[in-house]
Amino acid sequence: MTPAPPNPAPRSEPVGPQPGRLPVREVDRRSGDVWHSMRRYFIDEFFTRRVAELPDGARVADIGGKKARKRGAFDIEREVAARGLRVSYINLDPATEPDILADACAIPAPDGSFDAVILAEIVEHLPDPGAALREASRLLRSGGVLLATAPFCYQIHPDPIDIARYTPDWWRRALADAGLERVELEPQGRYFSVLVDMLRAWACWAEQTGAWPPSLRTPAFGFLEWARETAHQLDDNHAMTRDEFFGSFTTGFGVRAVKPGPERGA
Repeated sequence: MTPAPPNPAPRSEPVGPQPGRLPVREVDRRSGDVWHSMRRYFIDEFFTRRVAELPDGARVADIGGKKARKRGAFDIEREVAARGLRVSYINLDPATEPDILADACAIPAPDGSFDAVILAEIVEHLPDPGAALREASRLLRSGGVLLATAPFCYQIHPDPIDIARYTPDWWRRALADAGLERVELEPQGRYFSVLVDMLRAWACWAEQTGAWPPSLRTPAFGFLEWARETAHQLDDNHAMTRDEFFGSFTTGFGVRAVKPGPERGA
């Protein structure tokens, strides 16, 4: 008699389909720029959309944010000018010209000082990301919002170190341990976005090292731009985002979570 197969391991809770994203043209993507990754588009899109949801005049802590020499197309200073957001930049590097020079896990500000906290591409560089999430939670008032992004299928990029990649299960557990709830996890790109960023990374390497064969550079850039547009279309394909295989890949996650209590304006 053939023995029964063992019970399968419990599956983690699915992330779900990709949410409605802002059109590429609204995020000011640098079309044709080999240095501009699919990942960067998703980061810019997430914060453009999510910061617009914050109430006018909100107090925002941008932990790890750069007041000077920003990366990407999203600039929260536009929201400062348009809607009076009050942003405090918190960074350990004095070259970023922070308002508060501090480690992400020990910030000299009172409990409940902020309506929103941003952690943009930070947790993967921290030896103790859970402590940073707990500190972010402490800084939030009741009903305040955490907005975070982090890579998943993406190349190692020390800044100055690159520690880890985190799954949805880790995010849910770490956010719960930090006292945050109403968690929304947005997968940022799927299988083909991951492939395109791998191709883009190779193109960047070829550009830096001069490794392009004489006749390949121009068609390669053309193919890369076509691949980017195709990946965006496939990311919006509802059936593909729910496919078990294709849905198991992503460039990273956008995260929204709430400190328990009434949200302002609710």
